[in-house]
Amino acid sequence: MPVLLLARGDQESRTLLKEAIEARYGSRPPLIETMRLAFNGKTRVKLGPLVTWVPLELKAQFKMPNSVRWDFTAKPVGVAVMRGIESYDGSRLHIWRGGNTQSLSDVNVISSAQQRLWAIAATLLTPLSDHFVELKAVDGFTLTAHNSHLQSTVTIQFDADYHIDQVWVNCHNSETNRVQRYTMRVDQELAVFNEVLIPRKFLAYWDDEVWFEAEPTAVDNNPVIDDSVFTLASEVVIS
Repeated sequence: MPVLLLARGDQESRTLLKEAIEARYGSRPPLIETMRLAFNGKTRVKLGPLVTWVPLELKAQFKMPNSVRWDFTAKPVGVAVMRGIESYDGSRLHIWRGGNTQSLSDVNVISSAQQRLWAIAATLLTPLSDHFVELKAVDGFTLTAHNSHLQSTVTIQFDADYHIDQVWVNCHNSETNRVQRYTMRVDQELAVFNEVLIPRKFLAYWDDEVWFEAEPTAVDNNPVIDDSVFTLASEVVIS
């Protein structure tokens, strides 16, 4: 069964994406409409005057093309466990910390959430093939993909074997209060979860500084996810 590309764009970019999807999934790429993932890894946290690595547990939920929720637990040695949720429902960003929830609609905050969602979705490749995406070739192994739903554009760079090397967007970093390059790098080695191939490691950067790195431990493709999950109207306590 040939890879079906509904995305619009020049022939060079469409051919490049087709080669990349086939390199990842073969001739039967999965349909990804919703997804739950669990990760273990580490993240950089400022503790007093120092920035240090601490263990990290992540749970991600996606509903393509507009919604994403991240539940995280960081466990610094000798310090109280840090728990939180960051969720984008397609129009507002909801942040949960210590039992309190904020809903934000600031233009910079929303744009950043949209850009980062699209960067993460790009690492799965198949969302790039949908009808609301406009592709454009940059060179023989680089293309841009504009998501008309999110009004976000991601750049994807592949290696000579059509595996993703890195994807990036320019967006607002709330911690530094400035626009930076947000980059996702993924491992070339793949893990299989419920017949879905996922890179064994994900690394996120702000400019050249690693923000977190994580390895998937569980993947559930196309589960039923209610919209209330992304507005935090449902249960928000992290177990």
